[in-house]
Amino acid sequence: MWRSVAILLLVCASQSWALAKPDYALGLALEAREQREVNPDTNGARGFGQLYGLVRMRPAAVEIETSQDSNETHSGSLSVKSLSTMVGAWGRYEYLHPADYTLFASLGLGAFFDRVDTQFQTSSDHHSGTRDFMGAGTGLSVVFWEHLQLEVEGRILSIQESKDPVLSGLVRVGCQI
Repeated sequence: MWRSVAILLLVCASQSWALAKPDYALGLALEAREQREVNPDTNGARGFGQLYGLVRMRPAAVEIETSQDSNETHSGSLSVKSLSTMVGAWGRYEYLHPADYTLFASLGLGAFFDRVDTQFQTSSDHHSGTRDFMGAGTGLSVVFWEHLQLEVEGRILSIQESKDPVLSGLVRVGCQI
């Protein structure tokens, strides 16, 4: 009995999937973030390159993205190097999608994997950790010539161990297949 039900569900699901015809996209993005720096009195804008992959079955889509940021500072005998790798997954709902553009809302979760290496004269210290994040955004997606995808998105992120929300803007260029 259960075997028949499972087979029936698989057949129905595969036919629905075939009718939906998913779109796939891969590409590059540039993200600009406004975030509080080490000095609590100043905010700073930082730019990051990203890689992303997208699977879309209208009106929903799932996006996976990753980026890496490194920073190095020196002051006399003190040297601080930091490396942060971000991995995130975003779900999107395309609430308006006429033929030539799409407006969407997104919710995402992910983590920053951080490593900080500090050297002072002959001593050194190494720390690593993970900061989780969640966020929400809204954006616009346009496809040109059936394959060139251009997107802009604004986001607000809440990052673990950060008092202030992080504002973010992205521009994505990719190939849709």
